[in-house]
Amino acid sequence: MDSEEILKWKEAGKLARNALNFGKSLIQNGASMLDVTERIENFVTEKNGGLAFPTNLAINNVGAHWTPSTKSKEIFHTGDVVKLDVGVHIDGYIGDNALTVEIGNDKYKKLIEASSEALNAAIEVAAPGVNVGIIGHAVQDTIEGYGYRPIAI
Repeated sequence: MDSEEILKWKEAGKLARNALNFGKSLIQNGASMLDVTERIENFVTEKNGGLAFPTNLAINNVGAHWTPSTKSKEIFHTGDVVKLDVGVHIDGYIGDNALTVEIGNDKYKKLIEASSEALNAAIEVAAPGVNVGIIGHAVQDTIEGYGYRPIAI
């Protein structure tokens, strides 16, 4: 990879991180899910990025990858567990990240901590040439160590 490619990856990653943090600040009791999604996407385009995929929200028991339609009326509520996934690109170089927040409570603090630690475990073992099964095993072990079961398909 040449230095220009590395720069594009870094730019995409930075914009994705900034968009994710911006989105996190918008997730509040009473906020419109559609409005939050549109504001995040506008943030990305205003910073000269493109969308790698529509902004994804997953609320409570939805595992992942839901995007409100233009007719959606859903709003966030206190106690909701919200997974936000933002992907951007700079000239085709993609930055993709996600986070989980709980609105106004700490009921799911342990679950959110388990998810964060599972990500850290994955990062710790990830390297060029490492079989994805090894990474998945690290994630599964961490999650099960907290007393949870990972989603299986």
